[in-house]
Amino acid sequence: TLPQLAKRRWRDAASTSQRILKIDPKSELGRTRLAFALYQLGRYEQSRKHYALVLRDYPSKLDLRAGLGWCLVRLKRHAEAARELRAVLFAAPRHASALEGLKAAEGAVAPGR
Repeated sequence: TLPQLAKRRWRDAASTSQRILKIDPKSELGRTRLAFALYQLGRYEQSRKHYALVLRDYPSKLDLRAGLGWCLVRLKRHAEAARELRAVLFAAPRHASALEGLKAAEGAVAPGR
């Protein structure tokens, strides 16, 4: 799936990842790449579910938690997004994706919006 992701072939990457998960339902790599591809396809709820599943087994993976946070931002679940992204920033205060996501989440719930 990595070449497909690198070429931004999101549908192909999602399809390959789904095949991997049929063989090995616990595959961290398969589930992570599927979550990322689904996010890129704008299928945020499906992506969120896959990020949440992989985080059950790997709760300390900060990039996965940031991905979950971004899904929640896109789903307009801003309070949940902020909570996930703050958890990333607690462990890694300079995590660029989490910083940007938190700014988007907090900006969406700012007074007057």
